[in-house]
Amino acid sequence: MSLCILTNDSALFSFASSSSMQYLRSMTLNANVQTVTAPLEADFERAYIQVEREFSALLVLCPAPALLGGLEAAQAAAHAHGGVLKISVLDTGQIGAGLGILAQIAARQASAGASLAEVEDCVRAALPYIFTLFCPGRNPQENFSQTSEAANQPMFSLEDGALLPFKKVRTKRHLIEDLLEFLEEFEHPQQLTFFHGSASKLRSHSLRETAGRLFPGILLNDLNLNPPLTALFGPQTVGMTVLEMPSRIVK
Repeated sequence: MSLCILTNDSALFSFASSSSMQYLRSMTLNANVQTVTAPLEADFERAYIQVEREFSALLVLCPAPALLGGLEAAQAAAHAHGGVLKISVLDTGQIGAGLGILAQIAARQASAGASLAEVEDCVRAALPYIFTLFCPGRNPQENFSQTSEAANQPMFSLEDGALLPFKKVRTKRHLIEDLLEFLEEFEHPQQLTFFHGSASKLRSHSLRETAGRLFPGILLNDLNLNPPLTALFGPQTVGMTVLEMPSRIVK
């Protein structure tokens, strides 16, 4: 095998197994309840050495630096690496499901025999077409209520690696309505992902029904937050990520 895709476990993946998974490696982040530590240069150096035992080229997909560090360390380790491994480091501007989608795209291309440059071009082509809307919940005690008017929970969109304020919601009903409206903005999505923390009581039933009506044959993935995302955004976090690429560039 010639090309490996390296990311970290802040990525959420919508598949359990695939032949392309053998081309994917993930670095484990040190995460506890409230903090997550980004990989250091030495961590990337060790990962590069390990990858070099099996592959001749490596594409490193880093999460948005504004959300989780590691980009500069990955670049520094790539510059200092003295082996024969060809390394390219890419700032994806994504995290969570968006990062997982890009890693899947890259791994599928690698499994088809694409070169490092070809896979990087493919990932870059997908970057503008990943859309994420979510409501973080850092405090597990701040539950949504059907009747409460005091809880104004902020929603954000993830754009160009930054969290942009979208609106505020007061209840679970308002939140699900906003996610449904977000879903209805799309015409021909390739992937739909609903994600939620362990303390969230919001369920995907209405989203799944709407997705089935609007996009027959497209599966709505329902994913739990992993420890790094829980540490970053809180166990009550809920949101949705959509991939909708124009048919002319879908591979």
